[in-house]
Formats: sequence, C-alpha cells, structure tokens
Amino acid sequence: MMMLRHGHKLTKHTTALSLLHHHHNNIPSCTSLLDGYHHHHHDQSITKRSHSNCTIHKQQQHGTWRQPTQGHYTGINISNSLNRLGDRKPFPLILESNNLPQHQQQQQDTNNEQKDERRNISWYSCGPTVYDSSHLGHARTYVTIDIIQRIINDYFNYNVIHVMGMTDIDDKIIKKSKETGVSFQELARVKEQEFVDDMASLHVRPPLLITRVTEHIDNIIDFIGKIKENGFAYDVQSDNTNSILFDTKQMGDRYGKFVYNDNIISDDTLKINVDAKRDARDFALWKGTYGNDYDKDGKGTIVSWESPFGKGRPGWHIECSSMIESVFGNKLDIHAGGIDLKFPHHENEIAQCEANFSPTPNTETGEYDQWINYFIHIGHLNIQGLKMSKSLKNFITIREYLKTNTADSLRWICLMNRYYDKIDYNPNNDYSSLPNKFYGWFGLVEQRLKEPLDMNLERSKFTDAKQYIDAFNTTKNEVHQALSQDFNTAKAIRSMGNLVSLTLASPNQLVSSVPQDILSNINDYIRRMFSIFGLTDTMSEKQKKKHQLEASLQSSINTTTTTKTSGDADEPTLKELYDLLQTFRNDVRKIALTIDKPDTQSTISTKQQLLESCDQIRTKLTDMGLNQSDSSITNKSNKK
Repeated sequence: MMMLRHGHKLTKHTTALSLLHHHHNNIPSCTSLLDGYHHHHHDQSITKRSHSNCTIHKQQQHGTWRQPTQGHYTGINISNSLNRLGDRKPFPLILESNNLPQHQQQQQDTNNEQKDERRNISWYSCGPTVYDSSHLGHARTYVTIDIIQRIINDYFNYNVIHVMGMTDIDDKIIKKSKETGVSFQELARVKEQEFVDDMASLHVRPPLLITRVTEHIDNIIDFIGKIKENGFAYDVQSDNTNSILFDTKQMGDRYGKFVYNDNIISDDTLKINVDAKRDARDFALWKGTYGNDYDKDGKGTIVSWESPFGKGRPGWHIECSSMIESVFGNKLDIHAGGIDLKFPHHENEIAQCEANFSPTPNTETGEYDQWINYFIHIGHLNIQGLKMSKSLKNFITIREYLKTNTADSLRWICLMNRYYDKIDYNPNNDYSSLPNKFYGWFGLVEQRLKEPLDMNLERSKFTDAKQYIDAFNTTKNEVHQALSQDFNTAKAIRSMGNLVSLTLASPNQLVSSVPQDILSNINDYIRRMFSIFGLTDTMSEKQKKKHQLEASLQSSINTTTTTKTSGDADEPTLKELYDLLQTFRNDVRKIALTIDKPDTQSTISTKQQLLESCDQIRTKLTDMGLNQSDSSITNKSNKK
C-alpha cells in the first residue's frame, strides 16, 4: 500500500481530504469523512468535483466541529473529542496556517516573509491547580501527553509548541492555605515546584512555556471585557459585590460541544443565589470578593484584584482561555488534558473563546470561525477498579509510587494502553514481563555483538537472511502505521515484540542463524523507538547483572560442545562452575540442618558458621541476579 508522504501542502484547489482519498486507502473519502463528524447527515450538502477537490456548501449546525480542509496534512490521524458521534474514528491532523505564537506571526508579517509549509503545532495543556501533591492520575495524564508529543516531535519531526497553564489561584488553594497557615502564593509556589520536580522524576519533558494565572490578571480582565462587550456576559450583584457570569443561552447551539444537557449545572462554586443565574449552565468569569473569611488566605489577606467590574478574582475557566490567547492568539491546533476536565472546564473554555473571537458568523463562509481544531482527552487511572480517594486509602502520590517503582514502569503501563482508555492499575500486579523480555533481549544482543567476527567463515546467504530482513521491514511499516493511526503505541510495541521473538530460540538464547549485522540494525531501531517513547532503559543494577549473567551462562553453554571437541575436555564452562557451586552450597546447608540438637557450644558454633556461610553465598548470588531458594531444604526436627 502506498503511504502518503508527510508534509503535503494543501491549497484551495487541492484539499487534504482529496489527497488522502487518492493516496491513502485507510483514510476516508471527503464524503465519508464528513459523514463521520456531522451530527445530522440530512443537513449537509457536499459537491464532489473530482478526487482533487471537494467543497462544503452548507454546515448543518453552528455547534458542530468542522474538519479543517485547508492547511498542512501531517500524515497523522487522531481521534478528536469534538467529534459528536463519540466514536474513536481517527481524523487527519491538518494544520491551518495561523498556528504560530502571536509575536512570531507579527514578525513574519513585518518582514513580509513568505510563509513556509507549517511544521509548528500549537498545543496547550491544562496544568494542575497547585494546592496539593500530584497523584498517579496526574502522572498518567502528563506521561501520556509526553509520549504523544515525543512521537510528533521525534518521529514525525514536527515542532510542538507546548504551553502549559498553571492554576496558582483558586478557591481550593485559598482553602488549603488556611489549613496550613501560609499565604496562597507560598503554597502555590511550593506545590508548583513539587509538580515540576515530579514531572522531571517521571522523565516528562517540560513544556516550552509555563504560564501562571496570577501573572495574567490583566489579560484575563481584558478577555472578560471583550466577552461582555460582545453580549455574552452579565453582572450579578450580591452582598455589595459584583460578579460576571457567562451567558450560555447567547451561544445557542454552539454551547455543548461535549455535553448536550440543557439543565446541567456548569459551576456550583459561586457564592450567589442560584436564582440569579439566567441559565443553570452559566458560570463565573469574575468572582466578586466579599472581604470576609471566605476570601482570606492563611495569612488573613483578602485575595482579590482591582478590575472595572469591581474587586474580585478570575473564575477557573477564563484563566486558561486568556493564557492561551496571550500566546497563540485566536487559533489553536491541539488542546489536551485529563478526561475529568472535559466538562465543564473545556466546554467553557471553548465557549469563552468563541464568544470573544467569533461572536458573529464569518461574512465569507457564513459560519462561525472555529477556535480549536483538535481536543485530546486522556483517560482515567483507577486503583483496582476504584477512583483514587484518600478516604478509601488508595490515594497514591507520584513520590510514593517512585519509592518502590521506576519511572519507566509507569510509562510502560501508559504505552500499553490507548491514551483515551481507562487504566485499572493494581499495585499487586507484576507489569514487568514485557519490558523484561526486551531488556533481556538487549543483553543477549549486546553479548552477541561483542563476539569477534571470524572472517574465515562464510557470510550468510540472502536466502537465509531474507526472513529476518522481511520481518524487520514489515515491523517498521507496522510501527509507522500504528503511530500514524492515533498514536497506537501498544500495537507498535507488540509488533516490535514479535520481531524480537523471531530472533529468540528461547528466552535466554538467540537464534544462532540470525546474522550479526541484522541483529545490530534491529537493536538500533528498537532502542531508537524506545528513546522516542521516552523510555530510559534504566533497569535496576540487579536486573542488569541478572540479564548479563544469563547471557554469559547461555553463551558458555553454547560453546561447551566446541570447547570439548577441540581437545580441552577438562576445561570447565561457566555454567558447570555455577552448577558445582550451587550443589556444594546445598550439600553444606543440608549437613548443617541435620544437626538436630547440638549438645555442645562448639557444635552450635559450627552449625551457625555453616549456615551463615551458605547465606553469604546466597546473598552474593542474588546480587548477581541468580536467586537461590531454601524452600526445598527443611529442618525436619522443627516440624510439629
């Protein structure tokens, strides 16, 4: 199957959809693609002129997501939470032209530079509300986002301009600061630093820019002012305070990208009479401060800012919308976050931005301009089927997890699950079998590659090597297809695992007929892919010694026949020496245990010394990765 090259330039005359239809059998045609995301098929009108062009004449609903049809096709297809059908059908990731940070756009316009094919992807991720320690659920979200971005950056060679918003002012922060007796700023900075350190411990690449809410108050006030000016907000007075609420009814059918219930409550944290809302879905843009204990932090300071609307602080949802606009302007390629933020947070972000940037339809298209093109939501991580909760005592912080586990172990769990699926994590399960298969294979290959090539031997014939070459090429194609289709890392890793299995005669032995050169290429490829996935190949020292010794033992076994037949019949192999040591230890321990009732101090001392010597050998062998069990040798006299 011919694959579409990355980086096709799309114009008004050659759309991404037509290129996909022509070059990529797995990508739907223009008509079927639109059918996939339209909510009401009978309201759409599509004219197909040829395979190289398609025109959308009418869109059935203003609130429905529209697949970009002009821009730069990346060769990647992703699921989109904005797809109202709720299925996981991947859509082409198409970058529209206006996706650079504002200052770069202005610089290009000033210099009259010709805009090249865009390889920049504007990406915003919701960071944490920094009032408490981050847990495994947070880790799952940010490790998974890191994996996806690494694939886009390092495999597909696109430039992800990643901005993360840090919520450093919120009612939860104020409440926690009271409990700890510190200012809200001090608490937020401590927890922000803890989060940054946790991400580093998990080998998550830092975003290119972290924005803080408290450093964007002026931007937020301006953003609210524009929404109010456009007629999508209203004032609510309560106890001599003034709050600004978003008027969801003014959005019509544009509100409800993710949730379609007209009666759902969007914001239940407002300290105002619910009857003051025009609609149950209305939410706070600006919260007026009362000046009482509710608004005071742990140092007794009223947390508020001056604004044209009165003293107060921003609502949660407006914070991200404003910070995104301060960097990327009125267009965003990809927005990511945990599934728990889908509603109301992300729903309200979209509403705010559309109320600001596109209050009326575009005069050329008759449609409202679309602010966000793709939304990625990361699934939950539950503990043994239950949501993490301190009351259930299953709340695991990142730091607690890393005390007994490696960062790679969590990354493997994320890699082997689709990013949008729920993960049911069980601390009692062993998730190391698949990683250990690869790491053991790396050790075997490393041992093989250290063996000098005998130039007197005949080189492998192509007929003998062909199956490995074909399997290698098939694997690379399968991995590429898996990553192109919605970042299916689990499928990619399984494909690489099948290739590894082909080269193994047993878990601890390579197929002798696999040419060394092919092994070297496969090894380099898999290590490169693991690096792209963010795996550090950091096995514990004990695991490394175990795999190295197993490889050495197996190599020794493999050379036994050659050694014996070459005239050195009495030369022991490493495996034989190990077996001899193991037998000797077992015999000595068995003798010591037969001393049932020592009748003298000397006998007691002798027994103790023998057992201690056996334990020392066991400890040293265990440190080398060779586990010794005493379960088969028991002291019968101790049985009741």
